[in-house]
Amino acid sequence: MSEEIELKLTIAPADHRRFMAHPRLRQAVRRTDQVLDNYYFDTPDHALRQRGVAVRLRRQGRLRLQTIKLAPSVVSANGLSIR
Repeated sequence: MSEEIELKLTIAPADHRRFMAHPRLRQAVRRTDQVLDNYYFDTPDHALRQRGVAVRLRRQGRLRLQTIKLAPSVVSANGLSIR
């Protein structure tokens, strides 16, 4: 099983357009819009959520992907988490 390292960054809404217009970012990122349908599952008493477990089924076109995520084992103040 693989380990997932996730880095979440935030940006003020007022700065988003300027950030996306940066020449290096424009070269590296091609924007596409996609419709993702996400379905989350839990028990009636929310036992999974209480234990830090999320079960998700994602539909993207004809592709279906089921994921199970556990609460991060390490979370730092800078937004880095390891699952």
